[in-house]
Amino acid sequence: MELGAAQAREQVAEAARRLYERRLVVATSGNVSVRIGDGGLLAVTPSGVPYARMVASDVALVRLVDGAQVDGAWTPTSELPLHRAIYTARPDVMAVVHTHSLYATMLGITGRPLKPVHYAYGLLGDPVRTAPYVRYGTSALANEAVAGLGANGAVLLQNHGAVTVGADLEGAFERAEILEWLAALQMGAEAFGPSLVLSDAQMAEARVALAGYGPERRSE
Repeated sequence: MELGAAQAREQVAEAARRLYERRLVVATSGNVSVRIGDGGLLAVTPSGVPYARMVASDVALVRLVDGAQVDGAWTPTSELPLHRAIYTARPDVMAVVHTHSLYATMLGITGRPLKPVHYAYGLLGDPVRTAPYVRYGTSALANEAVAGLGANGAVLLQNHGAVTVGADLEGAFERAEILEWLAALQMGAEAFGPSLVLSDAQMAEARVALAGYGPERRSE
């Protein structure tokens, strides 16, 4: 179902509040966007507005083709190039969630990859890569994130955070939660020693079982 501008702005504001409540972002870090209608417009979180009190009228509307703002009182997030690059490269993506969640960010800081320690890894794509560090808000970061994401649903950003995508905002948000849970699970387990990981064959079997399950199913 195609979203109108008003509905998209409400969804983005609500997701921003949930990100803050669930500690997937800190202060005003991270950002959220949704593709509107035929994809010509994006609804995206503004820069510097506290997520805990964000409302639909705070959300900016921008054109995908050039990033020009067409509505909203606040300047769009500094990571707008990241969102635009993902939507341009991935026509299947309708929503992007960028977090600074604790454990996913810690993985990016330590340089350790997210491993298939649980079958839920299959909901993110395989493998979940880590894009090399580039300063936030730049086209260079956007390009690295797109390359790291590939056709998958998540990518870690070295010394920065993480990005998840979906066919709708609920799907992208749930992937952000799954990614953080898997990162916490892996790092917690590794405190006791090397973690066991699922083999390629076991993950292939899990992906078959997971087909049709999860956030994307509701958008069909």
